Amino acid sequence: MKKSRFFNVLLVFAVALLISSCGGLKKMLKEEGKITYTVDPPVLEMHGDSVKVTITGTIPPKYFHKKVVVEGTPVLVFEGGEKAMKTEIYQGEKVQGNNKVIKYESGGSFNFTDVLPYEEGMRMSKLEVRVKGYKGKDAAKEDKKVVDFTKKEVAKGVISTPTMFVYEGKVISAKDNFVRTTSEAIDASILFEMQKSNIRDKELKKDDIKALQEFIEKAQNGERHVYKGMDVSGQASPDGPVQLNDKLSQDRAKATEGLMEKEMKSQEKKEKDEFAKENKKDKEAIKKFEPKHFDFKTSFKKAAKGQDWEGFKSAIQSSGIQDKDLIVKVLSMYSDPDQRNKEIKNLKEVFKSLKDDVFPELRKSTIKLNVDIEGYTDEELLKLAESNPDTLKIEEIMKAATVTQDVARQNAIYKSAAKKFPEDWRTHNNVGYTAFKLKNYDEAKKSFEDAKAKKAEAMVFNNLAAVAMQEKDLTKAQEYITTAGGSPESNYMQGIIQIKKAKYKEAVSSFGSYNTANVALAKLLSGNPDDAIKTLDIAEDKDEAIAFYLKAVCGARKANTDLIFNNLRSAIGKDAGLSQKAKTDMEFAKWFEDDTFKSIVK
Repeated sequence: MKKSRFFNVLLVFAVALLISSCGGLKKMLKEEGKITYTVDPPVLEMHGDSVKVTITGTIPPKYFHKKVVVEGTPVLVFEGGEKAMKTEIYQGEKVQGNNKVIKYESGGSFNFTDVLPYEEGMRMSKLEVRVKGYKGKDAAKEDKKVVDFTKKEVAKGVISTPTMFVYEGKVISAKDNFVRTTSEAIDASILFEMQKSNIRDKELKKDDIKALQEFIEKAQNGERHVYKGMDVSGQASPDGPVQLNDKLSQDRAKATEGLMEKEMKSQEKKEKDEFAKENKKDKEAIKKFEPKHFDFKTSFKKAAKGQDWEGFKSAIQSSGIQDKDLIVKVLSMYSDPDQRNKEIKNLKEVFKSLKDDVFPELRKSTIKLNVDIEGYTDEELLKLAESNPDTLKIEEIMKAATVTQDVARQNAIYKSAAKKFPEDWRTHNNVGYTAFKLKNYDEAKKSFEDAKAKKAEAMVFNNLAAVAMQEKDLTKAQEYITTAGGSPESNYMQGIIQIKKAKYKEAVSSFGSYNTANVALAKLLSGNPDDAIKTLDIAEDKDEAIAFYLKAVCGARKANTDLIFNNLRSAIGKDAGLSQKAKTDMEFAKWFEDDTFKSIVK
């Protein structure tokens, strides 16, 4: 009897001991609902390829047992897996350890932050806090008794709107330097004997006069040559009376005018005779034919310059006469031509050199004939570029490609240009530019590399960045952008990279004056849905599915159901695949059970 009573007492003692050892954890487990959790933001968001999780909370007074250790681990659970974050450890005030202490009487708080690499499946997920506790004295034991608290769901889903940027390269074409109307001019001079104005036969046999005659014949026969004017001037050497020299310069100009008028009429007659010979059976055409005519009344300028003092100074400076600088300086002291003439004759030691070598070259008339050459019309350029590109010069064929808006035709023309002018980097660049527009990115890349090999232009690096952007190689794109400098196109692509890095305000700045869905996305992510909507209304890709979808997201941020539903309809109508995206897009979580929403995304 005594023995039985002893065992009963022992059993009661053991049970009491067990209850005493675990009673703290059991009470905490029973009252775990008193712990508060706040997640910021309430729906997790991905930015820059990761999801930042911040959980704060409070532990009430008289809750946390003095001899207990608690471990808390947030876990993101999603279809296909789960991702655990770092574990935070808290201990009661009588536990020996280095963890954060929560006092029994006053309670405490906790602040947890961690970052997870983002995965697409995380969009539909739940954030749990998993807690377990054990006695502090058993902390080091591997076989310690652990009490698992109830899993606490503290947030649902991840907003992944920053992933909606478009890999959009911006390429630049090299410009042509085509000038449709070019000007040509030719100069010639006729020398006269002292105090005479008649034109000697030998003057007409000089090379510059022959060149002038050939120039006139070429202009007369050229279909695209247009006479623009002729300047004739007569002048005299400064070694005679002013009145005489003025008269001589007038007469020399007049004689030269007569010569040129005769030459022009001769060329007109020659052209008319040649036409008549070629069309001898068409008398009506011969009768109506009008040769190219130089209008002496409106296009001819004649000037008598008198004594050529400036020419005299220039001739002395280029001569081998001794003390020439001093001579010019002394003569320049006299503004009166007659006095200056007198002083010239007083230069006895050098006057013979002036008389023999300088003055004869100043007794002359000069002729300058100006001609405009009209280039091919746009229509002619395009026709030749596609039918006979070898007849065109580099600037002509580069211009020809810009005449048509058909990118495939442009591409073919630039390929012809690259074949004929392989050393000009612009031809290769523009083959790449048009190939890029045609979405032939491999061809574009090769052509841009060819252009870079010819000349490492900033434009070419920009275009290589655009190809890297289409290949989704943002690291390589960044390298090229850095080399390319700050063109609007490079800055635009920089903005895309900045969205990827969660630098949204910087992206808005980089995008500059562009208006695209990417720009709207950056504004939305910067906290400006109204500005994003304004951009989408005028965006160059405003009719694309992505633009309508982003506008729906703006509507969700503004809690505007009309904006959500109307734009979701349009987006899904253009891209049915967006239906599934919308069903799992936490931007629309508040409307997941809305009948209208469900009818749109069904």
